[in-house]
Amino acid sequence: MRAPVAPTHRTSQTPTVTSETEPEFTADGEGATLDLLYRRLRTEILECRIPPGAILSQVRLAKQYGVSRTPLREALRMLEREGLIESEHNRRVKVSGFSIEEFEQIAAERVLLETLVTRVSIRETTPLALDELARHLQGMRDAAAADDYDAYSAAHTRFHLGLTSRGGPRMAESLQRLTDLATRYRWIYRSQVTADWSSTIPQHETLLVEVRTLDPERAGNAVGRYLAQRALEMIRAVDPEYDAALLIQAMQMSVSDRAA
Repeated sequence: MRAPVAPTHRTSQTPTVTSETEPEFTADGEGATLDLLYRRLRTEILECRIPPGAILSQVRLAKQYGVSRTPLREALRMLEREGLIESEHNRRVKVSGFSIEEFEQIAAERVLLETLVTRVSIRETTPLALDELARHLQGMRDAAAADDYDAYSAAHTRFHLGLTSRGGPRMAESLQRLTDLATRYRWIYRSQVTADWSSTIPQHETLLVEVRTLDPERAGNAVGRYLAQRALEMIRAVDPEYDAALLIQAMQMSVSDRAA
């Protein structure tokens, strides 16, 4: 899997692209077509198969996907509401760029929310839920052994969503959005972060140990520290001079003073 190279500021590249795949929409109804189209485009943007700054040709996308302009325009509006694409004054649509400042904001928001929801979820964690977390962790190990970043990233996402699965649907939706956006930045910055991505496995083993205590403070503290430290590592690898004050403040707010 290719790793895109990213500068530390907003990209100015404007290639015109369509999807690299040839999806077929066989579901009945325009609503089903819209959902499939939206999810496919969203995945390709998040995984940088459609790169930041790329111009999206609506005519070519409609032809390639075999859809009318109506569901395509609505799918693009949904992506724009998420901040994944931008409409320009001349009606051009392009994939949103990226910046280290935006990554810090995403990371800080995720630290605060995931720490809170982890503490809430721990109170209702069951042995079955703990077993599921262990399976996701094993999936990370297996993917690392196979040098399969796609599988590792998917298992990693499932692990973190599993930590917060009992926080309620609204918080789950917010965390899914933040997780997806953070994943996009991992794809963007992979080539600039020299550390082995599988090196996080021992940290996740520690997280699982803390979660198994069923202590909300210990589990929340562990999650807050891990998320903040990983984001800081990425920021410093890309720009060692960047002042990540917002992220540091988020970590200080989310980690309690009570000793683990």
